[in-house]
Amino acid sequence: MKKFLAFVLFSTVLYGCTKTYEPVVTDGLSKMDKMFINGFNLRLEQIYVMSNSSSIPIIDKPLDSLFTNKNSIIDIGFSAYGSSSQTNLFPALSKGENWNVCKMTTVHDTTYIEHGYGNNYTLTVQVKKRVYNIINCYNQYRDRHFAIEINIGDQYTERGHDNHSFMVMPIDSANNASQSNLHMSILTEGGNGLFGNEQYVYFDTNLVYKVSYQTSTPLSSIEAKYEIGRGNYTLYTWNGLTTYKIGENLYIPRYGSYVYVGTTNTNGAIINLKSTYYRFKFKII
Repeated sequence: MKKFLAFVLFSTVLYGCTKTYEPVVTDGLSKMDKMFINGFNLRLEQIYVMSNSSSIPIIDKPLDSLFTNKNSIIDIGFSAYGSSSQTNLFPALSKGENWNVCKMTTVHDTTYIEHGYGNNYTLTVQVKKRVYNIINCYNQYRDRHFAIEINIGDQYTERGHDNHSFMVMPIDSANNASQSNLHMSILTEGGNGLFGNEQYVYFDTNLVYKVSYQTSTPLSSIEAKYEIGRGNYTLYTWNGLTTYKIGENLYIPRYGSYVYVGTTNTNGAIINLKSTYYRFKFKII
């Protein structure tokens, strides 16, 4: 019989860059791999909304730029799971904010497994090596801290040597790293992840899906008042409000009449399914 006695997971990390590291052999590695091993600094210059029109990211075209002359602070709706202090990964993203990628750190997950009983009892130990980087993000509004794991020298990267993919794991105020719904990958061309005379890098997020449904057109205030006056409604509780339901649409009394507030049609015919993703442009500093 096997019994797991203890299982120590990579779940706790510290803010800032630690000062002890396990030596890493860098012979034959790319410049980008050496950057992750030794640490580097980035400045966020732009975030693009990408079309996902091509299966090859390097030839995909931006649909829009989020940082403009009038808007240098944005939020992007990726979330953490299991974090008690933070749900939104990217509140107050700011143009020009600094991302400090710390030197790669090594941890070891240890598992103790019991086998058998009595004279046949044995205990085995399994040790799994894991490496990670801490990313500290700073702007004038707030700080953010993440952990990422990439596999240096992985021969199974999707599009060339530098095309690493990783989950972005937020670190909360208790120094615990949790999972999220955000995965990023490094944009590459011909296996190289450095662009513009090796001054820029790009991180692509996973796809974001937007679904549009066909719903019935809401009544005007006058039309809704007429139908409710005739008794052509049912009462319906929606987001804590008692509403008048006519067909699939919901109305509440306002301004001597009735106004539309929502619909019960969450399963209407899909009329549009659109997938996009975000591309973060960084300058190496």
